[in-house]
Formats: sequence, C-alpha cells, structure tokens
Amino acid sequence: MVNFGDAFRKGLKFCIEPKRWLPLLILDTAALAVVVVTLLSGMSGVMDSLLDAQNNPLAMVSLSGYFIGFMLLGTAWYILRMWIMGSIIHQSFRPRELKGGYMLSLSRLHKVIVTALIVAVISGLAGAVPYVGWIFSLVITWAFFFIFQGIIIDNLGIVSTLKNSWGIFRKSPFDVFIAWLLIAVISALILGLFALPIMGMFFGMLFSSIMTSGSMGPGFAALLTVYLQNNLATVVALGFIALVGLELSQVFAIKAQTEFYLQLRKTFPSILKMFKDRIGRFF
Repeated sequence: MVNFGDAFRKGLKFCIEPKRWLPLLILDTAALAVVVVTLLSGMSGVMDSLLDAQNNPLAMVSLSGYFIGFMLLGTAWYILRMWIMGSIIHQSFRPRELKGGYMLSLSRLHKVIVTALIVAVISGLAGAVPYVGWIFSLVITWAFFFIFQGIIIDNLGIVSTLKNSWGIFRKSPFDVFIAWLLIAVISALILGLFALPIMGMFFGMLFSSIMTSGSMGPGFAALLTVYLQNNLATVVALGFIALVGLELSQVFAIKAQTEFYLQLRKTFPSILKMFKDRIGRFF
C-alpha cells in the first residue's frame, strides 16, 4: 500500500530547506540575467526589427544571432539543471550527502541526458498521432515516471531504467497515476501562489498592449517590450518571487517522486537484479 500522505509531508518539509532549492535558483537567475541584459543592450535594434517586420518579414533575420545565442545558452542551462536535479534526487534518498550528491550526479549525467532525450523523442512521436496523441504522451509520462530515480538511486543503465520504470507502472498503474496527479496539482499550487503578483502585472501589460496596437502582430510585441522596459524593476522583483516558487515546487516534486519510487521499487528486487546482470550498467 502506497503511503501518499507520508511522501507529500516529506516533500513539503524537504523543499523549504534553502540548500535544496538555492542551486536551482542561482542557475535560473543567472540564465535569465544573461537573457535580460542581452536584450536590453540591444533593445533599440530589437525594436526596430520588430517594427520593420510589419512591412518586411525578412527584417527578423537580423535577430538570428540572438536566437542562436539563446539556443546555446539554453543547452548549457539544461545540462547544468539536469546535473543539479540529479543531485537533489540523491539528496532525497540520502539527505546528508550534499556534496556527494553532486559528484554522483555528475558521474551519471550522461545517462540522465541520453535517457531524457530518448523519452522526449518517444513522447514526441506518440504525441504526433492525430486526435489521440496527447493520450499516448500522457501514458508515456506515467510509464517512464521514475527513469531518473532508477539511474541516480540504483545506478541502472539507460535501457535498464526505462524497463524498470515501465515495470513499476505495469504493476501499479493506478498508484503511479495518482502520485503523478497529486504531485502536479500540489506543485502547481506552490508555483501559482508565488506567481500571482507577476501574472497580474503581465496580464495588465498584455491587455494594454492589445488595446493600443489592436492586434497580436509585431507592433504588439514592440509595445509589450516598451512596457516591460519601463517597469523593469518591478518585473524583476516579481519575477524573482515567482522563480523562488518554481524552485520550491520542483524540489517538492523531486522529493515526493523519489519517495514514491522508494516505496514502489521494493516490489521489484528480482527485476532490478536481472537488469544489472543481463543488460549491464550502461545499457
């Protein structure tokens, strides 16, 4: 019997500890700061391109450098974030091993990234099925709900952790679904609580921009950029509050998810042993 209440209590207690969520906050703040500073430093050029695009769509080509730079930044951000999240999974299992969690996560980061890409491709292909693709994507999310826990906690390989997560889902589909649903709801509530101020401000800016420009075209984007620039200090402050909520919600989700994995994996000792013996550490 899965103890949902115990997992959520531990998740809420775990996520309020600054040493758990602060690394994520530092990384996300740094990435956003680079984006904001880059855009502000070239604000006049960006606005000119957006306005010129109303009559000449090729004017957007001048912004290609920004797109390429942001893609490279996003890739680096994603890799570092996966490293930190892997460490948080280990800390969820062994709370006192803070430094050891980062070292262990780094040693298994290649498997985490490759597994994440595989699941993303599978989910994308499944989601492309007309009309019912979103259902298939959800099922894949539930089936591979514990892939990272398998790698970080049990040192499973890429194929091994996929099969292990599928085995848990096949054995207890209702428990996995309920765990996923409750984690999603509570995480959304945590984030929503912290994001309410900036959401109110954003929708106010959005409404004003639409009323002024009369459309959602390049002119609208330019006006929205002006509003953001004129209220930058407020946007940054409220955005930072929302960012704290995001990190808290994600750390809660990781801890609760790991607690469910530790409860459900006890049913599959023979499967774990079989994967390690027959498939190996990497595959």
